[in-house]
Amino acid sequence: MQSPSASLAEAALERLDHLIAEVTHSQDSQTDLLLEHLRSARVCLLGAMPKEYRFSLMEARQLAPQKTIMQEIGSLLDQTPPGCHLQR
Repeated sequence: MQSPSASLAEAALERLDHLIAEVTHSQDSQTDLLLEHLRSARVCLLGAMPKEYRFSLMEARQLAPQKTIMQEIGSLLDQTPPGCHLQR
């Protein structure tokens, strides 16, 4: 049986993969940095680096060209575990 945090991580990974595919499909010169932050968030999630994961998502959300992508990233941010919130 998986722990709740493992299930959340798997769901977040699936959502990140979907976002990366969506942004890649509509890729232009302004989405390159967004893709870089989304891919970084994916690596940080897999590497159990929660603060770096959250930072990458925060940066990606600021670059999101569409409201739906911004909301999806915001939803991922809302699901980050306690204790990995960064001061800005």
